Amino acid sequence: MAKLDSSPVNNHILGTSANVKLALATKMYQPTDGTSGGSKYFCIAADQDLRVGVRGNSNTLSVRIEGNLVKRSSDINAAGITIKEGYASDHIKCATPVETHRVLGAILMALNLDSNWPLPKLKLLANQGA
Repeated sequence: MAKLDSSPVNNHILGTSANVKLALATKMYQPTDGTSGGSKYFCIAADQDLRVGVRGNSNTLSVRIEGNLVKRSSDINAAGITIKEGYASDHIKCATPVETHRVLGAILMALNLDSNWPLPKLKLLANQGA
């Protein structure tokens, strides 16, 4: 996995930066690829084993995890995220922005990441993913 940089991607380039594979993301809010063409997530949490990307709209939080899924499968399962071939993901319906924050917080806590990154500000990412 690439070396992590705790400084976030500048806000003004969130929507214009080129996507990278999530497992290769090194910065918070870095745009990353999803499974299908044009699918965009943003890296919001990471440690030496895992990278976590999210995207969301008004009522769905999409979470994608890449990295050493085998080593961290118990944490990923504890977070309620489905492990697939080469990545883990889930799409969670949330009734309100508060519920979205609660769900993401619970997922991040369950993943037990060893990271010095701050908690993400989801308002920065609202409706930016595809």
